[in-house]
Amino acid sequence: MTAPVKPAPGDRAVLVHGDRFDAGVASAVEAEGVRVRPAPEIPADLDADAPTVLVLDAGHVEAAGDAAAALDAVPTTVVVVTLGDAAERAASGHDRYFMALPAAGREATLRALQAAFRHAVARQGRARIEAELGRSRDELQELSQIGMALMTERDPDRLLDKILDRAM
Repeated sequence: MTAPVKPAPGDRAVLVHGDRFDAGVASAVEAEGVRVRPAPEIPADLDADAPTVLVLDAGHVEAAGDAAAALDAVPTTVVVVTLGDAAERAASGHDRYFMALPAAGREATLRALQAAFRHAVARQGRARIEAELGRSRDELQELSQIGMALMTERDPDRLLDKILDRAM
């Protein structure tokens, strides 16, 4: 397997899987520098700042009871791939669902996981851009309010107070 992702500096990719995931595939992924984390249940404490792929299997679905609700608790940057029909049915239509892992061979599974990690990196990038866009909108709104105050406020002392309040 080639490197699954080129994460941002400081980020370390994470693969979370259940008991039914192939240990050989997990070892191959771990050998590429990905942190592998076994989890018998769908974890709600996943790091939204690391490229993360959750391999959802029937064990997760059984343990969750309501898999859709459990997936809702997973950060939106996490990519969910499924292992088996029960997991695919449970995740199908959920916004975190990316693809079903192929049943045919280790190499195909590794290639699918590479694609999932690339998708996780893209989701992270999108989340970062959206957060930056939100901050930029807030700053623009602040500047707009100061501009309106410049046009409407006739008392220079009150205008200066408003500008200083906004600047702080």
